[in-house]
Amino acid sequence: MKAKKLLTLALPVMLLAGCTLETYGLTQSEYRQVDKEFKADEMVEHMKKMHYSDEEIERQLRGALANINSEKEESKDEVEIEVSESEVSESNDDNIEGFLSDSYFTDLTDGVIELSPNGKELVGYWGIYSYNRFSLGLDMKKDGSYTIYESRDTKDHKKNYIKGKWTYDSDTKKLNLAIDKYVQDGKEEDKDTLNSSIEYTIQSFKNDVFQMEDVKENILKAKKVK
Repeated sequence: MKAKKLLTLALPVMLLAGCTLETYGLTQSEYRQVDKEFKADEMVEHMKKMHYSDEEIERQLRGALANINSEKEESKDEVEIEVSESEVSESNDDNIEGFLSDSYFTDLTDGVIELSPNGKELVGYWGIYSYNRFSLGLDMKKDGSYTIYESRDTKDHKKNYIKGKWTYDSDTKKLNLAIDKYVQDGKEEDKDTLNSSIEYTIQSFKNDVFQMEDVKENILKAKKVK
């Protein structure tokens, strides 16, 4: 179940394995930090029972993450200069102005699906966004293979990734991601613990952005990077 849980955390709606868990705007790495120190899953479950909104849950998780980071900083001998959140926002393409808003996305796509029967337009490197933040990198190749990265840091790409084959059914608008290999922290996980494939419904595709939905009605938006 460990690998299944990690897959779910890594891909809140991209590669669900077994049960569905959201990372509520945190990256996989951030969520794992909170889970390790504060049992994030239990935190989320408790907040849901208290009828917290997704935004409130994210704030609580980020508060826990900030506490963890603060303790780490105190244990260091060297003082590091922290980049303010506003500076990150200005320099980080996670927050490209306008793209992540629902109205802007709708204007770009108009709810139409401009995909060829073979889905060739899906080929490319995509930035996947969840809760208005960069969540994943999805590299879909012409030969039908794909690789998913949880970080844009190329140094991390060799240690944390998922590989497999993708197919698109134009009749049903389904994107299928078959899982062949999952590497976490440089170690390949047992394939028997993974789902064989995950399926998504393409809801719109136009102007190099698209939206898809999983069986749990979770939504992801994607923007082509290259």
